[in-house]
Amino acid sequence: MLGPTLQEVGEQLRVSVTVAGSLFTWRASGYLVGAVWCGDVLHRMPNAAAVFLAPLLVASLGVYSLPWCSEYPVACFIFFFQGLPMGMLDTGGNVLMLALWRGSPYQNGFEHAFHFFFSAWARPSRRRSCVRCYCEVSAPSMLGSTWVWPCY
Repeated sequence: MLGPTLQEVGEQLRVSVTVAGSLFTWRASGYLVGAVWCGDVLHRMPNAAAVFLAPLLVASLGVYSLPWCSEYPVACFIFFFQGLPMGMLDTGGNVLMLALWRGSPYQNGFEHAFHFFFSAWARPSRRRSCVRCYCEVSAPSMLGSTWVWPCY
């Protein structure tokens, strides 16, 4: 979570908040490169698990090393190589999901459902309202089926 701690990161790197905000650009650049590169890597590698393991290790090393970083260029390098696996995991997950449901008439529906539920639970305000609606509307019912009503 870079946004809420941007001032502290700027103090740690001894740069202004505006300059520290450029770390978002470095992470986004890595994300773009990782997203474009992952499709090619998945087609060349026979084992998709290895394609996902390496980016997870790189991302975890980037998160682990950031508190000890005190130089801005090193932080840019870390953020770029933290965005790279994020893009690879995001794109690779979608490609793997499409390969998993290949040939199914429900392929588009499943992919849209996964993206909808991810976006519905990504924002805390939506999460609270959906849980509230679920608890108020669906949980007390004894019908055996529960519905989470769209609460926006």
